[in-house]
Amino acid sequence: MKKLYLVALFGLILITVARAQPSTLVKDVYPYFNDGYALINNVLYFSADDGLKGRELWRTDGTPEGTRLVKDIRTGAGGVTSLPRLFYNFKGTLYFIARQCGETSCNRLWKSDGTEAGTVLVHPDINGITTLFEFKNKLYFLTSRNEIWETDGSAAGTKLVKTIPAFNGIINFTTTSDYIYLTATAPFSDATNSQRLWRSDGTTTGTVELKAFGRINTAIVATDNGTVYFAADDRTYGLELWKSNGTEAGTVLVKNIAEKATNSNPENFFTLGNTVYFTANDGQKISLWRSDGTETGTAAVKNSQLPDSFTGAVYGTVKVGTKLYLFDWLGIHLFDGTDAGISLLPNSALGNLLFMPLMPELSKDADGNFYFVVQNSLDQDIIKLDSKTNALQKMGVIPFGFAPIPPAYALVNTSLLFGKIGSYELHKVALCPHSAKINTPNGTSYCPGGSVGITAEGTGTGPFTYKWKSGSGDVGTNTSLSVTKAGIYTIEVSNSQGCTVSASVEIKETTNLPVSIVGSNAQCAGTSAPLSATVSGGAAPYSYQWKQGGSNVSGATSSTLAVTTTGVYSVSATDSKGCSGTSAGFAVTIKPAPTASITTATSSLTIGGSTVLTTPAASGQTYQWFKDGQPIAGATNNTYTAKDAGQYTVTVTRDGCSATSAPTRIDLILATEPTPTALGFEIAPNPVSQNAEVRLRMVKPARATFTLVDATGRTIREWEFNQPRTAHDFTMPMRSQAAGVYFLRVESSGLKAVRRVLKQ
Repeated sequence: MKKLYLVALFGLILITVARAQPSTLVKDVYPYFNDGYALINNVLYFSADDGLKGRELWRTDGTPEGTRLVKDIRTGAGGVTSLPRLFYNFKGTLYFIARQCGETSCNRLWKSDGTEAGTVLVHPDINGITTLFEFKNKLYFLTSRNEIWETDGSAAGTKLVKTIPAFNGIINFTTTSDYIYLTATAPFSDATNSQRLWRSDGTTTGTVELKAFGRINTAIVATDNGTVYFAADDRTYGLELWKSNGTEAGTVLVKNIAEKATNSNPENFFTLGNTVYFTANDGQKISLWRSDGTETGTAAVKNSQLPDSFTGAVYGTVKVGTKLYLFDWLGIHLFDGTDAGISLLPNSALGNLLFMPLMPELSKDADGNFYFVVQNSLDQDIIKLDSKTNALQKMGVIPFGFAPIPPAYALVNTSLLFGKIGSYELHKVALCPHSAKINTPNGTSYCPGGSVGITAEGTGTGPFTYKWKSGSGDVGTNTSLSVTKAGIYTIEVSNSQGCTVSASVEIKETTNLPVSIVGSNAQCAGTSAPLSATVSGGAAPYSYQWKQGGSNVSGATSSTLAVTTTGVYSVSATDSKGCSGTSAGFAVTIKPAPTASITTATSSLTIGGSTVLTTPAASGQTYQWFKDGQPIAGATNNTYTAKDAGQYTVTVTRDGCSATSAPTRIDLILATEPTPTALGFEIAPNPVSQNAEVRLRMVKPARATFTLVDATGRTIREWEFNQPRTAHDFTMPMRSQAAGVYFLRVESSGLKAVRRVLKQ
């Protein structure tokens, strides 16, 4: 099944060159992806011009035969155009606006099922449509006449919700699960020239004005809990951060950030969960802020990977699950919802010319990976951002002279579609089917005179060839590389078809020797699981000093340390050149081991007897009993009833720690029991080589059970006679038994007897 995603141009990025893939013609038609697009059932709908019919509605699946005109909406000589745009996928049906005349006022709502006959006008009299959106499982749209409309796709089902009395129109809008929020200018009759916040529940009576402001900035955003945020000036505090829950009383100032200045001017809004982020000027500098909707929870973001003065050059954001990627002038920042969790992705410097995709959600594949294009010298690189590893990887190249202007692209399955500059044709570049990765098991830095090892990995169908590069030079062709010089290292991985992908990593020289600790954070008392120091990037040999709680551990100067007490451990290392470093603290908890012992009333059994083995019970413990070193199936309680001779142990486990008891020996008393006078019990012949006849005579009718065991007490076979009788006779086969001593035990009405059987 083909997946279709859309991407647009980014700027420079530290992902080095790969060989350009050949560009192939899809269709002699020029796509206008900047007019918008929609993906429905793996088919892309877009505006295109074939040079004959003007700019009309087209569709493509990325193949020449699957690329065709859907409908020439505005027919006529000279290539008159309907300019289709605002494409919207609503429940599998394409909605869009198109002109039926040359004026903007002719923008009318259409829908299409992808066929010419199924592409129809929704309503003939509504025009000037500016926005389509979904709300409460219905399709709504706004018009240039400040109207809110609802439609079910039919003329009869297209209804006016309300006309907003705004002189200069609706400024912006957003939706939550409960409301549509709109910012609009004041009516013509309002001499204050103010701007208003409105909200609508989708009904006429539920569409009301919430508050008037002197000014409202363009952006209005909503968090997951349904709170909307915006920047507004109420003519008291200046342009500051406000919020609303859809009520007049709940439309309030969040915080006066610039108390000593006119405005803090919040802008560049984006949200993650129930948190809103924005840039603001507190009167001292512009920086990144966050808010949970409370005054105390509104503060500047503190993170070492963000500049102290954040200029607000935010190019766009992409959400993947609970993560958010922020594209700014420094590179790509990853947000997890906490200040401490903000990190700058390695090798993600983007430069100053950056263009986000028009629809970022359509630039992600089924795994959440995000695709975009960056300028790299003369060519343009196709980059994948892996949402699982956060790694950046080049997947293909658009050759020089092919890139579209303005930059807009569509990614169909494994090909990037674009309008080729100059020829005005729809072209595509096939992406490589494999990927490249650089592993840095020993870190990305080294000390003077030392080195650090990195390895390359190609995934997909091989075989692969490898080429390492640093700067403009080739530095290796193996999968591994020992680095002794600082710089950006790139691995180019090529398959047998010559398709090449690449990944990069920056290696730095440092005077701080990279040291880390490998081991278990939780150990059981009495066990030996030493911590090991791992040093990379230095020159051997190394010297070590282990510390606990910041104090040296006496005599602990090897690369390993046997830990016996709970604490935080670290290790300092120095290489032969004098470069030294200290690891981060490594917390170790020593967990007490459980105790395991066995008590029993007797260690000797007669044939058919039993004894209960017991180990002390405690909350949170599990048990496993063993006989002669083998686990006993189902024996997982703190008691076990032993019926056979053997050596028994029990293993007790609690919180990942185990203890095994000393063995307890149970012996079988090999002796016959005297026959009660009420039983007549005979076996013949005895000794026996083939079969023996067994006879039992009793005074009163009763059931009987016979059990044959070997000399160790192991049961060989049982015979049960459930019909009460005074006589029970049967043939006991012995031909398959090994020669030796056996015992046949009979039990009937509480009476027992045992006979020794000698097998020849």
